[in-house]
Amino acid sequence: MENTTSQTKAETVREVEVGAKKENLEFLVSLPEENISKILSASASVAIDKYEALLGELSFSGQVCLNFIYSLEDGTISNYKTCQDFSGKFENLSFDPSSLVKILPNVLDISIESANGSAIKIKLTVENNFSLLKNQEISLFSSEDPNICVKQSEIGLCTHANRNCSNFNQTSIFETKFPVGRILNISSAAIVNKTSSLDGIVVVEGDTISRILYSTGEERPVLVSQVNKDSFREEIEDSAATKDSPILAWATVDGRDIDENIDQENKTIEVSVPVKICYDLFSCQEKTVVSDAYSTENELNLTTEAFLSTEVVGIETFDSRIDSGITASEEIPRIDKILAVDGAYLTRTGIAFENGELSSEGTLHLNLIYLNDESDSVNAVLVEVPYSYKEKLSNQGSNVVAIDQIVEIDASVKRGRDIYVDGKIRTQVLVTNLVESAAISGAELGEKLEERDGALEIYFAQQGKSFWDVAKDLKISEDALRKQNPEIAEPFEKDEKIVYFEQFEIAVD
Repeated sequence: MENTTSQTKAETVREVEVGAKKENLEFLVSLPEENISKILSASASVAIDKYEALLGELSFSGQVCLNFIYSLEDGTISNYKTCQDFSGKFENLSFDPSSLVKILPNVLDISIESANGSAIKIKLTVENNFSLLKNQEISLFSSEDPNICVKQSEIGLCTHANRNCSNFNQTSIFETKFPVGRILNISSAAIVNKTSSLDGIVVVEGDTISRILYSTGEERPVLVSQVNKDSFREEIEDSAATKDSPILAWATVDGRDIDENIDQENKTIEVSVPVKICYDLFSCQEKTVVSDAYSTENELNLTTEAFLSTEVVGIETFDSRIDSGITASEEIPRIDKILAVDGAYLTRTGIAFENGELSSEGTLHLNLIYLNDESDSVNAVLVEVPYSYKEKLSNQGSNVVAIDQIVEIDASVKRGRDIYVDGKIRTQVLVTNLVESAAISGAELGEKLEERDGALEIYFAQQGKSFWDVAKDLKISEDALRKQNPEIAEPFEKDEKIVYFEQFEIAVD
C-alpha cells in the first residue's frame, strides 16, 4: 500500500497526579536553656526549595522549621525556633528530565520521641504530594490529494506556556491589649483567591493568615493569641501572558524568614510574612483537525490518535467551620483553664469529588496549654479532633486539588475534661477538566476501488444522517451529492431517497 500520510505537529498539555510519599524525619534539637521543666508544645512548617527530575526519579530538598514552647523550673514560659534541612527521593516512571513538577507538602504527625534535659529528639511525618505538567506532542493528518475527502472539526488545545514564582513580604500589624513580654510562636499561611491576566501581566490576589502567641510583660504573665487576615494583590510581569490566559496559582509562606518587630511601648507587633506565589500559565486556541476521511479512488486505511488533555477551569475558595467536642483522658491533670492553643495542623484522611461537590474529612491536631489549679502548674496535652466538610463548587470540573489552611482555632473546657473546639478552615481549590479528544493522525491508500456498474444510483438514507455519511458510503464527492439533491436539508429530518448520477465532460468539436 502506498503511504500518503502528511502530518503536522501540535501540542497539548496534560497534568498528571503522580502520587504521594511519606517522609519520616528525625531531628535532635538542643534548647538554649538548661533548667527546662516540661515541653508544652511543638509545631512544624515545611518548605520545598528545589527539585531535580531524572529518568524515573525525582530528588528534592527543603527545610523544616520547628518551634518549641516549654516551661522552665521557675515557671517562666519560653520558646526556641530552629530550621533543619532535609531531602528525599520519589521514584516514578512518569518523571523525566523535562518534567515540570509541583510538590505540595503536608505535616501528618509531630511527636517528641525523647527529652533529656535540653536535648530533644523529635520525629515528623511529612506527606509530599506530587503532580507534573507535560506538553505532549500529537500528530495531525492533512492531505492535498484531490481524491481524498476530509471532514474537519475544531477542538480546543491548551499548552503550558510558563511557570513563574514571585516573592514579596506581607506586613501584618497586631495591636495588642497588653504589653508584650515574649513572642512564643508566629505561624502564617497564604492562600490565593483569584487570578487574572493582561497582556504581559499576571495578577494574583489572596490573603495571608497570621497567628501570633505571646506572653505578656506583666508581673504575672498570661498567654495571648491573636489572628490577622491581610489581603494582597501582586502584579507580576510575564511576557507570555495575554488577556485571556488561563492561570493556576498557589502561595506558600517561608517559615524561616518570618520576622517581627515590637514597638517601644510593647503594644504593637509588626510581622513581616515572606510569601512566595507560583503559577502555571497556559495558552489555548482552537485547532482544525481531520475527524474523518475517505478516498474516491482507493480504499483508505485511517489511523486515529486519541489523547487526553487538561483544561483549566479556575480557582475557588470557601470557608468551613470546625465545631466539635472531645473528652480528655483521665490520666492527665484536670484542665481548669486553657491558656493557649498552639501547633494546630490538619491530617486529611479522605477526599472525594462527585457531581460538583467536594467532600473531605480528617483530623485536627492541636496542643492545649492549660492550668491545673490543684497543683498550680502549667501543663499541656495534644488533642485530636475529627473534622469534615462538604461544599458545592460553582466551577464545574472533573479534577480538583484542595489546599486546606487553618484560619481560626480556639478551645474551651467544661468540668475539667470536656473540651470544645471551634475554628475555621479556608480551602483553595484548583479545578481542571480532563478532556478526551481524537483526531486522524495518518492514512494509507489501499486497493483501487471497483468501477461503478451504472451512471445512476439511488441511496436510501436514514433519518439523522448527512450528505457526508452517504458520500462516504458511495465513495463520491460530498459537494456533488449536495448539488444534485438541493431540496434535501441536513441532517435528514426523515428517511430520504438520495439520487446520484455520474457527470462526464464531453468535448465538442
